[in-house]
Parts: sequence; structure tokens; C-alpha cells
Amino acid sequence: MMSSDLNKKIVSENNIKTKILEILLSLSVCLCIFSQLPINKISNDLRSLGSALWFVSFFYTMFAFGRRIKLKVIFHVLPVLIFDFLIMVLQVFSGNNYLSSQLIYPIHLSVFIFLVCFLSGQFLPEKSFKRLVNVYVLSVIIVSLYIFFNFYYDTAWFSSALYIYGAKNSFAQNVLFAAVFILLYGFMNSNKLKYPIIFLLIFFLFILKCRSTLVGFFITFFYVIFFHIKNFTVKVFIVIFLLFFILSIFVVPSLNDFFIDEMIFNNRMDGGLNAISSGRLTHFERFVDLFNNSPIIGNGKVRVESFPLSVLAGFGVLAGSFIIYFSISPLITCIKKLLKKEYSTMLTILFIFTLISLSNSLFEEQAPFGPGVKCFFLWVVYGFYLGRENKFDENSLN
Repeated sequence: MMSSDLNKKIVSENNIKTKILEILLSLSVCLCIFSQLPINKISNDLRSLGSALWFVSFFYTMFAFGRRIKLKVIFHVLPVLIFDFLIMVLQVFSGNNYLSSQLIYPIHLSVFIFLVCFLSGQFLPEKSFKRLVNVYVLSVIIVSLYIFFNFYYDTAWFSSALYIYGAKNSFAQNVLFAAVFILLYGFMNSNKLKYPIIFLLIFFLFILKCRSTLVGFFITFFYVIFFHIKNFTVKVFIVIFLLFFILSIFVVPSLNDFFIDEMIFNNRMDGGLNAISSGRLTHFERFVDLFNNSPIIGNGKVRVESFPLSVLAGFGVLAGSFIIYFSISPLITCIKKLLKKEYSTMLTILFIFTLISLSNSLFEEQAPFGPGVKCFFLWVVYGFYLGRENKFDENSLN
């Protein structure tokens, strides 16, 4: 009898601990998204508080669960630790300034978020993860509404070549992530709201005109058609509609102006290919010069608007290869699991998020780690996924 009461007490205490951890993570996620509100003082405070809460969540997890934690996460972050060691040694002996690189902070913050979620995933049930997703999705919707009504409503956003909302590159990917979550997890247990909200989020995504994220949208779109939708008739219908729509864009002048000139080329056709690509050609040319100058140890702090190119130009093949490996580690994990036919909704989400983020990294310097909160939920999902594979056995409490 005493043993039974003791077990109930232990289980009750464990439930309280997991609930507190879930609340801490939910607040961290919520503040990360709300930091994208274009209100300078508030957004800066929310950003700082959100970062602090990730540290609070880490120390709480270590304190609350202690020796029950499995430290296999060390093997997953080992490439980053080797990278850190190499750039510190190179900083001393080469004279290059590696530690001032704009990549250092987003890489290590993403690794830390991954670490927190790996540890948390060992103890939180899947329903806690789904509640965390709901917090994330609702936060994205609220911030999207604020941005739309304060920046885009009654504004000729389609004809502007300028950034109407300055943090669009950081926030747009979260809008796409939220749409994917609603598609695969639903929205607040309501099938009636599911597809209308997905449509509105995608509409807002196009309004933001973040072209690198739109590439991720089309990757997601084709993935859903060919791998998520099982009904062959529906697939054929969607493909026919898509082909008809693409043909219409090239045939109908008004559609051509809107989708090609205003959306894809962002009203910059007169400026040439470099202007259309927002100066990417200049960055690619700069990479060739920088990499040829020092291919092994890199040049230290550089700026090239492509993550793999920036890493190789800045840190060289010696150190850069380790951080590139870590950046593609979610893709490697997904491929291994899919080849073993270990399917799950969380794995599908992780795979889609990885494809979106890595495609983005070809055109953005800090993806798949930044800028800002752009890719942070990729590392949340990746951490939870691996953490659940090392989940604590609750039977051992008895």
C-alpha cells in the first residue's frame, strides 16, 4: 500500500514538472514570434526575454529531471563543438576574425534551442508538443494580422519594390511553417477552420513577397501533391488545375504583370539580373574571390548571401565542413528514417521544414539558423523528434 502511494506521488510530481516545462517552452516560443512585432522597444524586449526563457527552460530541465536525462545529444552537437574549437585556434594563429562573423550567434542560439528541445522531448508527451504547436500557430496568426492591418491594408504592396515590412525575411518562413502545421496537425480541433486559415496564411505569405520563402512554399506544395495526398483523382485534378493556372499567367497580361513582374521580379526588371536577385550575383562573384584567396582556413568575417558559400568563404573547408554537416543533419536523419520506412507525422513535418530551410539557405546567409527567428522552429521540431527517440521510460518511476 505504501509502495503504491509512493508511486502515485512520484507520478504526480513528474506530471507537475512536465507541465511547468511545457509552460516555459510555450512562453519561449510565444515571445520569439511576438518579437517580430514591428514595435522597436517592445520587440527588442520580447526578443531578449525570449532568449532568456530558453536558458531558464534548459536549467529547469536539468534541475527537474537530473540524472534521468540521456546525454546522447552530445553526439549530435559534436560537429558544432569541433567547429568552435577550430575557429578559436584559427583565430589565434591566423589573425582572421572568425568570432565576429554574423553566423556565430544564430548558429549557437539554434544549437541551444535544439539542445533544450532534445532534453525536453525525453519527458514531454506528444500531446504537449501539439499544444506547443498550437501556441506557435496562434502566435503566428496574431502577429500576421497585426502586420497586415498596420502595413499592408490599404497599401499598394503589389507595386512596391521596397520592403514594406522590414523583418519579412525572418517572419515569412514562420507563416509557411504554421500553414504546414495546420495542414498536418489541424487547427484547434476544427476542420471547418483548417483550410480557410491555410489559404489566408498562404495569401499573406505572397503579400510579404519573400521570394526565398516562396521557393520553400512551392517545394512544400509539390511534396504535398505527390507524397501527402493519397487520392489519385485529387492529384490529377490539382496537377491539371496547376498547369492551367501557369499557362494563364503567361497568356493573360494582367496575371503576367502581377505574378512575374510584381511578385517574382519584385518590380525590378529594369535593373537587370543583379537587381532582380537583390544583389546575389555580386555576392556570388565575391565568394569566388574570397574562396580562391583562402579555401582551407577561410577569411574570417565575410558576408555572402548564401549560407554554404558564406561558411566556406568565412571559415574555409577545414572548419566550415563541420557546421555545414550539422546544418544538413536534420535532412540526413529524415532520409535514414524514410529509408527504414519509419513514418510519422512529426517526421513528415521535420522533412518539409528541412527542405524549406535548406532551399532558403542557398539564397540567405544565415539560414537554416537565422536571421532572427526565421528557422528556430526547425530546431524545435528536430530536438523534440530526437528527444522522443530517447524518451524516458515512465515505468522506471514505479
